[in-house]
Amino acid sequence: MASSNGSGWWQGLVVLALVAVGIVVLAGKLPSIGNSEVEKETPEDVHKENIRHLHEVKESDSSRRINNYYPKDLQPYDENVVPNIVHYIWLGQRRFKFHHLVSIASAKRVLKPEKIMFHTNVDCMIDFDNMDFQEGIESGRLWKQAREIPGFEVVRYQPPTAMNNLTMDPHTAHFFSRIDVLKNHGGIYLDEDVIVINNFDPLLKYDFVIGRERAGLNTGILISKGKVAFLDKWSKFFEKFGDGEFSPEKSLYRVVSQNPDLVHVEKTKFRRQDMFQNDGHADNIFTARVSHFENYAIKLYYDLYYVEYSEQSIKYVNSTYADLARFAYYGSPARKVDWPPNIVQVHRVPNVVHYIWFTPHDFEFHHFLSIKSALHIQKADRIMFHTDSVPKGEWWEKAKKMAGTKMNVTVLKQPTDAFGRPLNKLHYRSHLARLQILLDHGGIFIEEDTLIVKSLDEIRHFPFTMGMDVYGLNNGVMLSEAGSEFLRYYIESYQYFREEEEEHFNSAMEPYRLGNDHPDSLNVEELRLTRPDWTDWFDMGRLWREDGKREWSHMLCIQLKWVNHVKSYRPEDILQMDTTFGEIARLVYFGSPALIHKSIDIDEFEKGFYREDSHKHTLENAGMMNKKKTADEEMAERKDEFYIREVKHPKDQHFAEKPAHVDEVVIAKDSSKE
Repeated sequence: MASSNGSGWWQGLVVLALVAVGIVVLAGKLPSIGNSEVEKETPEDVHKENIRHLHEVKESDSSRRINNYYPKDLQPYDENVVPNIVHYIWLGQRRFKFHHLVSIASAKRVLKPEKIMFHTNVDCMIDFDNMDFQEGIESGRLWKQAREIPGFEVVRYQPPTAMNNLTMDPHTAHFFSRIDVLKNHGGIYLDEDVIVINNFDPLLKYDFVIGRERAGLNTGILISKGKVAFLDKWSKFFEKFGDGEFSPEKSLYRVVSQNPDLVHVEKTKFRRQDMFQNDGHADNIFTARVSHFENYAIKLYYDLYYVEYSEQSIKYVNSTYADLARFAYYGSPARKVDWPPNIVQVHRVPNVVHYIWFTPHDFEFHHFLSIKSALHIQKADRIMFHTDSVPKGEWWEKAKKMAGTKMNVTVLKQPTDAFGRPLNKLHYRSHLARLQILLDHGGIFIEEDTLIVKSLDEIRHFPFTMGMDVYGLNNGVMLSEAGSEFLRYYIESYQYFREEEEEHFNSAMEPYRLGNDHPDSLNVEELRLTRPDWTDWFDMGRLWREDGKREWSHMLCIQLKWVNHVKSYRPEDILQMDTTFGEIARLVYFGSPALIHKSIDIDEFEKGFYREDSHKHTLENAGMMNKKKTADEEMAERKDEFYIREVKHPKDQHFAEKPAHVDEVVIAKDSSKE
């Protein structure tokens, strides 16, 4: 009896458990376990969740396909069915930058669309006369170029603001807007950081196309015939907005996985080839060379990279992104190392090179190289050496003898305050002194460890020029006319000098701010006045290491930052020094960056420094070395001789064997490209 009752009790529990499981299954979800609070998802969590969804659906798909549950993959039509219209969607006010313009230019150049529709709810982009005022001169200038592209249309667009009586977040609203625009118009949707590389014609034969990316799908490129079943199914998922589990990406992955008959997935040619493991590799395309020229297009993920280029600075950058940007904007990926061309310009900056030398310290070989570069490469009319302690020693005596009457040594006391605010550190005093010297005299200021490797004459027609560094602008090299307007603003900013905040504030950040406020008074050289590679600022010893060699033929001058390298050298030490510094030093001292494998009589060679035509004195001219190609000559051999006029499509950093016709340049207009 007891046994029978116990068995019945146990069987009852089993029945109740089975009923509970049945209810859960019918409800379509599992009960929550533990803490019910929803944790905030990180990007990596989202990636993992997306992959999990894909695997789940893939596993269920396998069994379903065995039973012919799904039809075959989507097949292409014989003819193009997708309208050749490109769409961008820009919601909310923000700055329009150069990489946005590059994206539009690439779409125009490669796809040759019937039109480019730029859908936006930003009033100043629609009424573009107000763009300069609201978003700054630079944004306004670039936006004006975009609007001048043939076939470019700005369309006022109001995105959805709510669904299920809930306010829709901007991210979800943007995805829903993509569906809406493609349903109404059909065509090609591109994120504003997508660069088009090859024609999409093979993809325009499908109802709907999306591409793979490292962790799922590339949602930055969508191709649709118009009102297609795929978009209907995707938009249906948005009815779940607000249930705590919905996201546009997750719903997209599920629709793609469950409906292969409605979508063509491009497996490789929308995928970034350089994002090997995670988002930490997203900047490879900006700092290295990872070929993407076989792709249809790529998404830059520019928000993960914090350096912005301009149409001028991109001419000299050595990276995959730069190749693609030059191809989109100018029509060729080739770097130009000789821009701007030789145009007659009035030089507003005197050809006088200034140095500041405060406190006694050794005048070494690299200081001699700096003065030699000013005399023999810049061909300065005068060297003004401002000091409170005249140097002594072998290399100073050689520098004075080499400069002759061009060397003017002037006594300069260190400034001790700025508008009554004390300057307690030596470099703060030097920073203010160099500004006052240029304001009074005009000319070229370079720090004592800076080498000029190419004439600065091409930028002497600007009233004031500085270069970029990671903190802002770099005051180690400055070119200025006397009485420069920008210098007055710059010096006045020292009224607010605070030593505890200075480190890079007044010297770098403040001139950057002033440049934004007074863009007409300042020319910024983004790449050619500091270091060969902007990442050098995080590895100052790179110039002296064999494994740290960098391309530098685009540079005008190079700041050595010798404080990070205390070793001293002599001419014989650089003969076979296979480093970036070795190449630069040989160019300045011997006239060629090439390695020197033969014995050189240094004393005999130095005699040529003191002749009247000393700027022509090189190992080659002295008959002490066979003719070697200079860095510029080597670069010239790698240039495209038909730049802009006859453009061939790039393939793996080379041109294709058969030229591919490219229409006229859609943006570049200045005469230097003719």
